[in-house]
Amino acid sequence: MLIRRSLYFLQPVILLGITVAVPRYLPMHPDPVERTHISAIGFWVVTIASLAAALVLFIQRPVFAQWIFGDTGQTPLVASLAVMSVAFGLHSYAYSYYRGLMHIRKANVLDAVNLALVPMVAVLLCARWDVAAVVLAIAVAMLAFTVLYCGDLWRKVIQSLRLGGDRAIARSLLTYGLPRIPGDLALAGLLFGAPLLLAHAADLHQVGRFSIAQTVLMLPGAALAPLSILLLPYVSARRADGDRQTIQRQAALLFHGLLDLSVFFALQMVAMADVVVVMWVGEGLADATPLVRLIMLAVPFYTIYFVFRSILDATTTFPVTAINLVLSFVVFVAFYFFFLQWQIVPTVSVTLGTVLAYMFLGLMTFVGFVAYYRPPSLIDGATLRMFLINIALAIAAYHAQSMVGESGLVSILIEFCAVAAFLAMLWRTRRDWIIAFVTKRSWS
Repeated sequence: MLIRRSLYFLQPVILLGITVAVPRYLPMHPDPVERTHISAIGFWVVTIASLAAALVLFIQRPVFAQWIFGDTGQTPLVASLAVMSVAFGLHSYAYSYYRGLMHIRKANVLDAVNLALVPMVAVLLCARWDVAAVVLAIAVAMLAFTVLYCGDLWRKVIQSLRLGGDRAIARSLLTYGLPRIPGDLALAGLLFGAPLLLAHAADLHQVGRFSIAQTVLMLPGAALAPLSILLLPYVSARRADGDRQTIQRQAALLFHGLLDLSVFFALQMVAMADVVVVMWVGEGLADATPLVRLIMLAVPFYTIYFVFRSILDATTTFPVTAINLVLSFVVFVAFYFFFLQWQIVPTVSVTLGTVLAYMFLGLMTFVGFVAYYRPPSLIDGATLRMFLINIALAIAAYHAQSMVGESGLVSILIEFCAVAAFLAMLWRTRRDWIIAFVTKRSWS
């Protein structure tokens, strides 16, 4: 867990925003030579940055062992982390390369092998080794598979060397990528700063309660990750073609769909949180239920940010998302200490700070999209009707659950009924995004 967290904090200085820049610029440059230069320059930037980070980690092993693990004797783990940082950088760049080409199947295979299959096999084969050796084995296996799997990328790297590179493209990639580093650091702060503050202000049990709520908040993002991944190169290609109207039309449908689904998810979780938490983590952490209900206020805003940030990243070289993330982190810290001053317990303070930060982030992302594309009214009568329907469905689910008690099977049945009713109302009201999804119109 600590190594994974460390990689997340290292990510901005390893990737330097290049894994967002390359998927944006590849669709905008159909010329094969330009694509070759973009692919190669991105590779060299990430590789050099990863090697530099690994070298610093390796040389200063005792220092980082104390910072990360709280024990200067854990230098073997830091050495393994150094190798893992190179593997992580190469994997992340290769994934972004295939994302930019919209070769999603190849990107998915790369992800599935390196992030799922390789760790499982390494743990099974190296079960008798210590943790540092297992991490090292995972890193070496990731490097080996990425090198063998991404032959087309290496051919472009070699071809670019023969052509002599392109300074203008290198300047464009770095100009776009580097200003996004503060945003990545702020996002890391939003994700891991809250548990860290709580660990100092309370105890590990409280950290566990908050982590459960935070994980539920992240579930919509995990479900929508494929959509967010595809949007960046897709919108970049549409903008390169000058097709602004298609972006406006599809973004309006996307906004309506995200709002309906995220509000349904959030309200159903509020209604059924006590059952969900017990079924998931057991009675011992059932007191996380109030935090889960509270953090659900942020779900629609987090969802809008998570998806529409890709549209903003594809639209402008100005680091809108990075600025929004930095300001949101400031909002989180400010409100956390504000609530503490009002004698609100740290667990609730950190949850309220997180909710307000993501509300701000979602609103700023939405405002940025509207400022660039000026779409027609996105909050229409149908949107308000679906919001009221979602409230009614959540109230019905809560009362149904209250009548049957804590039966897990019956609770699942109630949720199936709620989902069925939600889908039926979408179809009955002829909601634009569901009609477009079913008929395949207006999405192409």
